[in-house]
Amino acid sequence: MAQMSFGVLGALQVRRDGAALPVGPPRQRSLLALLLARAGEATTLHEVVDVLWSESPPLSAVNLVRRYVGELRRLLEPGLPTLAAGRWLLGQAGTYRLAIPDDHLDLVLFRRLRAEARDHCRQGEYRQGAERYVQGLLLWRGPAAADVPSEVRCHPVFGALDRERLATAKDAADAALRAGCGELVVDELYRIADYHPLDEALQAKLMTALTAAGNRAEAVAVYAGVRGRLREDLGIGPGPELRAALRAATAPAATAPAAAPAATAPAAAPAAAGAGAAVTVVREHGRGARQALWHRSVST
Repeated sequence: MAQMSFGVLGALQVRRDGAALPVGPPRQRSLLALLLARAGEATTLHEVVDVLWSESPPLSAVNLVRRYVGELRRLLEPGLPTLAAGRWLLGQAGTYRLAIPDDHLDLVLFRRLRAEARDHCRQGEYRQGAERYVQGLLLWRGPAAADVPSEVRCHPVFGALDRERLATAKDAADAALRAGCGELVVDELYRIADYHPLDEALQAKLMTALTAAGNRAEAVAVYAGVRGRLREDLGIGPGPELRAALRAATAPAATAPAAAPAATAPAAAPAAAGAGAAVTVVREHGRGARQALWHRSVST
């Protein structure tokens, strides 16, 4: 029997025995992305139409959905008769769902690792928790359903998945900092921070992790970059979390805290000239060593 695997944490992926399958035209791809995002839960025909066409569905929308369902069934099960239901994509009482074993879908694996991480942290095992969080975050290849049409991807079902990733990254940072191993999460925080450049809490956690790992210059460069984007895009300055993270990064090494304290007053920032380029160079230079460190940590 062929081995199937599915991915929605990034560009849509469907593989049979390791080989990628062509999923079809944009709305057929969007239907599959929606069903994968539901992770085995039933989705009503009404919601499918809403996600695929928003407020302007064609008169033929229901027939088109049924056609897409038929095409996806035959894609997943070659040779399936035209009117047969198959065993992967099930339809019942005006709903559709994908009956995928849990270990065949990256979203389910991510949530499982996140749950394990939380269990470790509740038991005070913060390093193990941080490792599980990072393992889950590594399953992400970009924003959820990254290659479906933009008008479909803006639907709340996909935004909710992206928020899960963001929240998990923050939890991973907290766990790593409590365990004194901020280095474990730096690469993933960098990667996710690229998609959330104005999220001050996330950027502050990245700075704090860099400081805890001894990369103070990188932390200051991150601050300078975020400060510039906040001013350019929103017309505001850095908030308390970012200012506290900057103070930790520029404090004397012997007294710098492992985590950013609460702050009430602004701090002067170092000059930002060339900061963006500098942090990019440092990030790329250190990436291989960081990945090697992480792999060593999870193998012991």
